[in-house]
Amino acid sequence: MSNLINFSGVGQPEELPQTEYVRPGVDNFVIDKIEYNQPIREGGSSSLDIFFKKENSDASFKERFYLSEKALPRLQYLKTKVTGSPFEGELSIEQINNSLVGKSVRLIVDGKEVEVNGNLRTYCQLRFSGFAESINDKENWKLTNDMVRIEKLQGGNNSSPVNNESSNDDDLPF
Repeated sequence: MSNLINFSGVGQPEELPQTEYVRPGVDNFVIDKIEYNQPIREGGSSSLDIFFKKENSDASFKERFYLSEKALPRLQYLKTKVTGSPFEGELSIEQINNSLVGKSVRLIVDGKEVEVNGNLRTYCQLRFSGFAESINDKENWKLTNDMVRIEKLQGGNNSSPVNNESSNDDDLPF
């Protein structure tokens, strides 16, 4: 057996572009596309996968919106924040698509940690409600990068970094 390694004709690997990821926090996104999903099991709910692309970036994520009676208010909430008006009446998937795709919205994205093959991965996740604001209503923006909440969702420190309780453990006179 030879201890020689043959590098004849072996080049260098292509440099891959840096992958951008959506990080937990508040950012502006464009609704890139919407895909309809049939129910997975009989009696289950169909859903829409809505793909959000971060403005001025290649970073994106997908959020599933179920089309059940209990979950429809979540999609209605998104539509109202994106366009300023709710869905009305019965609509086809194509009509929903046409009313949302290409529109911008400000979102607060939470992170959800999931174990995959022994490694922790952080995936993007939107709340049930309270996750969006109109991109055009800057004067009334209320979403903030609530890092304490994000840390809790990611299993981090559960205590607030601000302690409003006074303590007598120091040597200060007040």
